Amino acid sequence: MKNYGHFGEKEYIITDYNTPRPQMNYVWNSRMMSGINHFGGGIGSYGNRTASYIDPEGKSRAVLIRDGNRYFYIRDEETGEYWNPGWYPSKTEITDYSCTHGIGYSKITGTKNNIKTLITGFIGTNKPAELWQIDLENCGDSTKVLKVYSFIEFSLEGYSRYSEYDS
Repeated sequence: MKNYGHFGEKEYIITDYNTPRPQMNYVWNSRMMSGINHFGGGIGSYGNRTASYIDPEGKSRAVLIRDGNRYFYIRDEETGEYWNPGWYPSKTEITDYSCTHGIGYSKITGTKNNIKTLITGFIGTNKPAELWQIDLENCGDSTKVLKVYSFIEFSLEGYSRYSEYDS
C-alpha cells in the first residue's frame, strides 16, 4: 500500500484515491460501529452487539447504511458543477486529496475549483450517532456560492431478527 499512502505518527494517510479497494477505518462506541472508507462512504450498524455486523449471515445486527452509500456533495450554484470531497461517487477530478484514518476518526480533504474541503467523521462517546464536520475554504479570489448536500441510503435491516441469537 506504500504506493497509495504512508503511516504518520498515529495515523495512516492515504494520498491517492485510486486504490485497488476502499481503505476502511472502523470507529465505534458501545452502541454503534461505522466503517468509513477513504471516499467518505462506508458501513454501519447499531445495537448491543455492533461488532457482529461483519458476520456474513447478518445475524444479531441492525445494518444502518446500505452498500456503503453515505456521501457529501458540493455544488457550485453559479456553474452547476458538483463534486465529492473524496472523489467518489461523482468521480470528478480533485487535487490535494488526502484521507487520514486515525484512532476514532477519519478526515478527507480535496480541492476543486479553488474550494478546499475537509470532512471529518467520527462516533460520539456515548450516543449511537455518527457525526460529521464539513469545512469549506475558498482559496481563490472570486466569491463562490456553494451548497452542500448529504446523501445516505439507509438499510434498516436486522431489527425484526435482532433478538434471534444463536445458542
